[in-house]
Amino acid sequence: FVILHLLTRLGAKVAYHDPFVSEAPHMRHFPEFEGLESVPLSEASLRAQDAVVLVTHHSRVDYELVGRHAALIVDTRGVFREPAANVVRA
Repeated sequence: FVILHLLTRLGAKVAYHDPFVSEAPHMRHFPEFEGLESVPLSEASLRAQDAVVLVTHHSRVDYELVGRHAALIVDTRGVFREPAANVVRA
């Protein structure tokens, strides 16, 4: 949630998807995210985002779906091996 916090401080509206964390837990350093719920991963939810930032590689995430429908992907985990117009590796 550190990355969500930093993006929020820069003015971003944030959401997250995590198949293992359905709701943000209580965190004393980030109380603003307590109760924030994981967004279902779908074509519609991906298209609604200006950017998707991959910070954890989960085997339960449909990365093909993400690659097809996200306008911009910032891939910090090397998930997308092939070059694509909408993928930036960081």
